Amino acid sequence: MIALVVCLVSTIENSLYASVGWSVLVLLARVARPKVKILKRSAAGPWVDPLIEGPKIASSVTDAPEGILVFKIEESLTYPNSGFFADRLKETVLEKFRYTGSIKAASEKMWSDDTQERALARDKLGLETLPVLRAIVLDFSSVNYVDYTGLQALLDSKDDLTRYAGRPVQFHFVNVHRGYLGTVLRVPGITTTAASVDATPSAQEGKAVGALSKYFKKGDAVSIHDSFEHNLQYFHYTIDDAVAAADEESRSYLTETVEVVAKE
Repeated sequence: MIALVVCLVSTIENSLYASVGWSVLVLLARVARPKVKILKRSAAGPWVDPLIEGPKIASSVTDAPEGILVFKIEESLTYPNSGFFADRLKETVLEKFRYTGSIKAASEKMWSDDTQERALARDKLGLETLPVLRAIVLDFSSVNYVDYTGLQALLDSKDDLTRYAGRPVQFHFVNVHRGYLGTVLRVPGITTTAASVDATPSAQEGKAVGALSKYFKKGDAVSIHDSFEHNLQYFHYTIDDAVAAADEESRSYLTETVEVVAKE
């Protein structure tokens, strides 16, 4: 359509330039701002986004267990969109889950971090009782590649959500492609904060606490370091398996929450 309009008011050559330029802009916009979905289980079995599937399917979906978020990004997780992914995940958690982290003074936080204030302000309004965050299930069936910036975004998100929940929040992965499995395997096992991890390829051992380069074997992108074999328990073939594992692992958090509410 762009080519036709430009061809009518200009030359055929300019119409070709316009159509190619428009295609590039659309591609860049799609990569930088990919679709993200919050999935729920349909009556037929598959996990779907009710907002996209329509009212007929939306009326028959079942939410994930309390405190578990099933999140899907429909694009490779790379430099252009890693920040967008992290922001959307954080915004979704802020919208759907209660803040249970420790209350910190302004001097203890980054100047740009207003998550605590926004969460507490919402809670004071008493509009709704939100569940506590227990685990994140990430559907990577549409992710064909994860680069080092995407890896850092996952680490930063895990760090942020751990502070938000006041306890470790595990990420469970579904449909991770073999080509970047060796990269994403680092996420569940990181015990230091994301800020202390250097996820760039040039990171040297000892350059930063928990530098990731020592876990990569040159020439074998899918090889798994022995110390990370236990992380495979966080990788699943289906969303149902991931949700069941996350529910089983974090079920004690619900009991702790009930006890805290009773004391209050």
